[in-house]
Amino acid sequence: NVDNMGQTVEEKTVIHSYQDGETAGQTRGFRESLEKAEVNWDVEEYSTYTQKNEALLNEFIDTDWNGARKMLMDEGGVLVTEHCKAYLLLKCLNEEMLGNRKRMLRVGERSQIITQIFTLAKSFDRPPRDFVHQFFEKMERAPEAKEYFDQETSEFCKRVQQRAVDKKKEEEEEARQAAEAAAASGDGKVYKKKLDDEDGEYESVSLVQAMYQMPKEERMGPGGLDPVEVYESLPKDMQDCFDNGDVPKLQRLSQEMPKEEFAHHFQRCIDSGLWSS
Repeated sequence: NVDNMGQTVEEKTVIHSYQDGETAGQTRGFRESLEKAEVNWDVEEYSTYTQKNEALLNEFIDTDWNGARKMLMDEGGVLVTEHCKAYLLLKCLNEEMLGNRKRMLRVGERSQIITQIFTLAKSFDRPPRDFVHQFFEKMERAPEAKEYFDQETSEFCKRVQQRAVDKKKEEEEEARQAAEAAAASGDGKVYKKKLDDEDGEYESVSLVQAMYQMPKEERMGPGGLDPVEVYESLPKDMQDCFDNGDVPKLQRLSQEMPKEEFAHHFQRCIDSGLWSS
């Protein structure tokens, strides 16, 4: 998923629609889970895309239906792309996991617009941008087409909701296992920082101290998160654990804090490199 952007091969969440040969009226036509597929992915290229176009992507999410149509016509080179599809897909899941249901539904609709334009283009073996106008015209002229679109969007969002539930459980279990393993091994306590280039001496300092002294581009974690920003967003008790290298306390917190809250923060610690599991 998006948390693994630091890898050469991205694990992208893929939400399937109908199975071949099935129709909207068949209950078995929908896949009830989100499956993961490994995709050959230029992570640096995707990261550059999102950083460069995040404002435009959010504008596309926030605009109304007619605004979305205009933006896809005017900014198709940015929005009618595989990168945009991936961004919206992962954004949709992340919003649901953060409890932003209304936002998730909006992102889900935008995601389905792009997905269905791509599906239409694939049928004719032509570039997706060629079908932006045709897609919106079809939605306006044919009520059954808009009804189908709305139904697909609704089912898509239901699958996102279920995947979010499953993913939270997975993260909770991963966090619990990581905390237990850390308590046994003592990992994640110190960071070795060179003090003097001439005599080559080293001093053991806490990871928190070290990361504040590093340039942002050098301290970014494997999941693309800044450890300083993550640390400053942690509850005070969790900050104390990293300040003092107190792994047993961190393990206790994993049992005392609400499971979803701890898992959310701990996963961000891993993605930022603040914690190495």
